[in-house]
Amino acid sequence: MRTNVNKMDTIEITTLEGRVCGLVAQGLATFRGVPFAEAPTGALRFRPPAPAKPRSDVLDATVPAAVCPQVPSRLAKVMGECSAEQDENCLTVSIWAPAPFQRPRPILVWFHGGGYLSGGGSLPWYDGGALARDNDIVVVGVNSRLGALGYLCHPGITDGNMGLLDQIQALEWIAGNAASFGGDPKRVTLMGQSGGAHSITCMLAIPEARQLMQRAILLSNPFALRPFSRDESIACANAFCANLAIDPNQPDALTRLQSVPVGRILEATIATLRGSTRSLGDPTPPFGPAATGILPGGDAFLEAVRTGAGGIDAIIGSTADEALAFYTFDPRFAGMSFDTLPRIAEALFGPSWQARINRACHARPGATALEVLSDAQTAHYFGEGVEELASAIARGTGNVWVYRFDWASPGSSLGACHCIELPFVFGTFDAFAKAPMLGCLDEKKRALSACVQGVIARFVRDGVPTGDTLPHWPKFTRSLPTLLQINSVLTTGLARLPS
Repeated sequence: MRTNVNKMDTIEITTLEGRVCGLVAQGLATFRGVPFAEAPTGALRFRPPAPAKPRSDVLDATVPAAVCPQVPSRLAKVMGECSAEQDENCLTVSIWAPAPFQRPRPILVWFHGGGYLSGGGSLPWYDGGALARDNDIVVVGVNSRLGALGYLCHPGITDGNMGLLDQIQALEWIAGNAASFGGDPKRVTLMGQSGGAHSITCMLAIPEARQLMQRAILLSNPFALRPFSRDESIACANAFCANLAIDPNQPDALTRLQSVPVGRILEATIATLRGSTRSLGDPTPPFGPAATGILPGGDAFLEAVRTGAGGIDAIIGSTADEALAFYTFDPRFAGMSFDTLPRIAEALFGPSWQARINRACHARPGATALEVLSDAQTAHYFGEGVEELASAIARGTGNVWVYRFDWASPGSSLGACHCIELPFVFGTFDAFAKAPMLGCLDEKKRALSACVQGVIARFVRDGVPTGDTLPHWPKFTRSLPTLLQINSVLTTGLARLPS
């Protein structure tokens, strides 16, 4: 080790691509912005990731890493803002590892949410320092391409899924370099929230990716979101290209797209989002994984996921009021009544709308129209997928534990909304200080966070999320569908299975 001008200790490791310099303090080594692939610029834009090339110089990994260029977060009014430098040279990982590296430790790989449109694995929200240091595991946050840069899909231009391929490339890099930062490549748990959880689900359907993980933690997985069909992908790409005055069917379309300034790419992404014909209240993003190339679609996707999930150990769950994050501050829902509810519900759910609304009304007597719609959408978009995936794992050789995050800030109209579990998972309450969903920090929140982190770390280390001082949490089975309810205290009950 050596000391830099800021009196901080530095540490060097040697990866397959060359030497990397990070920081070390209080028993934790941190490396930020380590490339796992070449910068996807110029001729590499809209192409699959190219593995990082060897370097002769020492990489400075002591400064914050840039995230992928992106549009503003749709949930900024819920989560608050979390700014970071944006740059197309973003295919990097950030690593938090207990030091010294005396023995190989299990690895937790983090894939952030943001609807495939925003976010970054290196954001302060997702700083893995406390989780790694306090629980003796290695945490790795992954940055990948987002929006059109990551998921544009059109014949003759690109097969799409660049962002998903970025994530798989990152896993391959981690497997090859784990020993250099004290990680065990044979004990890798993937953890993702929202879009990040959905991308892990997609990886379950891809044999080459499935073999790179041993365990999975899926937080608020929008399993109702299926890979876009060929027609859906083409329609979205046509709208995007039209906003750039580029004909996607011309032979020079890719070359022209590769030369467009990134600011214009983002403007066209926003225009495509605003021009979407999806119904009011549908949180589906305009860009995302497509059923092309490596990823099957339709029933084949579901079967591939079931096959991939059959032998994995997993923690799966959602928050109690997921959809309130998308509705509460949307002026289009202000003053929604039970008179206007049927029109919106039918647009969202089709012929099943009445049954879904009736179930939501029965489950929460006295609820407002907005709460009823939120409960129905939460069940459709998140809850049913939890049950489907858990049942698939339970039918196979793997083990699965199911939870529901019920904690909500007292008096908040957001309830236990989408993303509310994140500060508890990472212990990054300072980064979420201006998040309306969270309220004021107190010792009870810190205690709950420590418990949540303990559950995650025990699962990452041993494959079982209970024991010692942790709550009793039986695994989910078809005959005993157990659910851990996470509130100010953790309690065990029975999950509701679809009838």
